[in-house]
Amino acid sequence: MISGAFAFLVQTLGNLFVIAVLLRFMMQLFRVPFRNPFAQFIVAITDFAVKPLRRVVPGLFGLDWACLVVALLVEL
Repeated sequence: MISGAFAFLVQTLGNLFVIAVLLRFMMQLFRVPFRNPFAQFIVAITDFAVKPLRRVVPGLFGLDWACLVVALLVEL
């Protein structure tokens, strides 16, 4: 019973994090200004996972492809 609830909680938090990372990528794609509070919140939530991966995965065409790699890794 508890393990099922814990698995549901972990899966839900993982899915919310993937949504935040994909939102970060979409904000870059549509050139959303990162000075608004919502954009700053998304960047603050996802920075710990995206920043280290930027050293390995380069950006291309002005987009941060490390965001997509993080989303893929979390989803797996």
